[in-house]
Amino acid sequence: MILTNNEVILKRRFPQVLEQLDNHTSSSNFIVSAQPSKINGAYTAVVEKNASTTYLHSKYDPIHEAEKIIEAYEIDQSSHVLFYGIGLGYHVEQFIQRNPEVEITVIEPHLGVFDTLVRTRDVQFLEHKNIRELIVDDQSDLFIQQIYEWVNLVNGSVVYIPLPSYRRLFSEHYERFEQLFTNLASQKAYNLRATRMMQKPWIMNSLLNMKDILSTPNFLTMDHSVFKGKPAIIVSAGPSLADEIEHLKYIKKNGLAYIFSAGSAIQALIANGIEPDAAFTYDPMKNNKNVFRTVVEKGIQSIPLVFGTSVYHETLPDYPGSKFHMVMQQDQVTPMMTAKSKQELNSVPDAVSIAIIMVHVMQRIGCNPVIFAGQNLGYRNSQFYSTGIGYKGRPDTLTERDRKNVIYTEDVYGNQIETNEGFERMKSELGAVIERYADDMTFINTTKGGAKIERAPFMDMERVIETYLAESGVVDNTWQQCLDRPYRLQTAIDAVVQLAEEIEWLDRMFPLMLKQIDEANAAAAANDQQKVDKLLAKFDHQFMKMKKMKIYLSFLEPMNAAQVEMMVKNLERFQTVEDYFKRAEKIISEFKAFICKCFDDYEELRPVLMILRSRLG
Repeated sequence: MILTNNEVILKRRFPQVLEQLDNHTSSSNFIVSAQPSKINGAYTAVVEKNASTTYLHSKYDPIHEAEKIIEAYEIDQSSHVLFYGIGLGYHVEQFIQRNPEVEITVIEPHLGVFDTLVRTRDVQFLEHKNIRELIVDDQSDLFIQQIYEWVNLVNGSVVYIPLPSYRRLFSEHYERFEQLFTNLASQKAYNLRATRMMQKPWIMNSLLNMKDILSTPNFLTMDHSVFKGKPAIIVSAGPSLADEIEHLKYIKKNGLAYIFSAGSAIQALIANGIEPDAAFTYDPMKNNKNVFRTVVEKGIQSIPLVFGTSVYHETLPDYPGSKFHMVMQQDQVTPMMTAKSKQELNSVPDAVSIAIIMVHVMQRIGCNPVIFAGQNLGYRNSQFYSTGIGYKGRPDTLTERDRKNVIYTEDVYGNQIETNEGFERMKSELGAVIERYADDMTFINTTKGGAKIERAPFMDMERVIETYLAESGVVDNTWQQCLDRPYRLQTAIDAVVQLAEEIEWLDRMFPLMLKQIDEANAAAAANDQQKVDKLLAKFDHQFMKMKKMKIYLSFLEPMNAAQVEMMVKNLERFQTVEDYFKRAEKIISEFKAFICKCFDDYEELRPVLMILRSRLG
C-alpha cells in the first residue's frame, strides 16, 4: 500500500524519477535494506558493502538524529537549500516542518537507496510546494545535465546539507559531486559577473563601432577559398612565444602557414620583425586600445585587423591598416541595424579569450591544421606574458598578487606548472571547443612548457614544420583586398529613425510607469486589492508595449541580460506566496528595480543613439 501511494505522489510531482525507478535494475556493489530502529521503531537504512554493514541513519533513533542535523544549520529564509543524500528522508522532512517557506533541492546519488525509501516510508513530504527539484543519479550523463540546469536555475545563496553517512559510505560519488557542483557554481558566478560587467560595453561599443562595421567586409561571410585546407598558426602572448620567434620568421618568409596574432601577441611579433597575416581582437574594455599602440605609432598599414563588433570603440578609428569585422553572438545591435539575422551574419560565439574565438573562426574559414604557439595558459619562470608585452598595471612578470592566487596544472610534458583560475577556465573552454571540431580538424600545441590542452597534442615546432608545413608558398593574401560591403547604409539610417521615434515615446512613458508602480505599492500597503489590480494592469500594458520595441529588444534587454534572467526566475518563485498583498509587494518591488535600471541605462544610451544618428547622416 505504501509503495502504491508513493508511486502516485512521484507520478504527480517527479515523473522522471518514477520512470527511473521503473527501469532500475540493481547493478551496484552494495545492498540496501530497511530495519526498525532500537528505540522507537522508526526504520533506518542498512547498507551492506564489501562484506561490511553501515547504517545511513542512527540505528537507535533516526528521527532525533535528523533533528540534530537540521539544528546545526542557520538558515536565511531567502536561501536555497541543497540536500545531498535523502536516505529515508527524516532530515528533509524535519527541515520542511521547520522552514516551510524555504526552497529546497534534493539529490540522491543512488537509485537503490531511493527505491528502499519509497518501499519503506510514506513520502508525502516530497509533495511540498517548495521542493524545486528531486534529482536521483542513475549513473548516467543525465545526472550531470540535471545538475547543470539546476545550478543555472537557482538564484541567491545556496546552503549545502549533506547526509553525514554519505561522506564516508559513498566517498567516491560524494567527492565527484562536490567537484562538479563547485566547478559549475564557480563557472556560473564567473559568467554572471562577466555578463554584468560586459553587457553595457557590448551594446555601447557595437553602437559606436557601427560606422566601421557598415564600411568593412564581414570576415565570416566573405569568400574563404584561399584559406581552405591551409595551415594556420594562432600566436598568443604567453611566455613561450619567445622560443618560437625564429621558427615563425622562417614560416613567414617561406609562406608555410597563415600567421594570425591573438590580442597582445601583435606587440611581440612586431618587436621581432614579424608581421602577422592578420591581427584578431575582440576585448570590449578600455585597455584594448593599448594593444595596438605600436601599430598606430609606427603607422603600419600592412596588417589587417579582424575585430569583433563589440570591441572597445577607440581601438578602431586610429588603426592604420585595413579592417574586417566579425559579428559577435552577444551583439544585438548589428543584426538590428543591418536587418540581417545572426545566422546570415555568421556570428561567432563570445569566449573568455580571443584564441578560443579564433578556433571557431578557423573552422568557419576552413584552415587546417590549426597550430597553437605561445598558448601557455600558465606561468613560466615567473613570466605572465612573453618578453616585451606589458601594460600599465599589468607587467609581463608575476606580481605579488599573482603569486597569492597560484594553482597548479599539468603541462605538455606531464609536469606540474603554476597557473591561475582564469587560465584554467580558458584551458577548459578551449579544450571543449577543440573537442567540438576535432573529428574534422587537426590541432597541435607547440607551446613548450605550457599547459596540456585536451585534443591538441604537443609537438615541437621543428617537427610541425617537417610534418605539416613542408609546402612553401601556401599563403595567399589576396583576401586582404576584399572590397565587399555587405550592408545597405539606408537600412541602418531607417533603423535609427525608428529608434528616434521610440525615444520620444519612452521619454513620456518611463515617468508614467514609475508612477503607476509607486501607486500600486501604496495600494498594496493599504490592502486595496482592486486598486492594485487596476494599476498593475495599466503598468503591464505599457510594459508589454515597451518589450516589443527595437530599443528594448536590441539595447535595454541585452544591457540587463543578467537582471532579466533573475527577474523571470523571481517572478516565477513569487507565485508560491499565498498571501495576495505579500505577493503583490514582492512583484511590484521586482518590477520597480528593473524599470529603474532600464531608465538609468536609457538615459546613458539616449545621447549615444543621437551621436550615431549624426554619424550616419
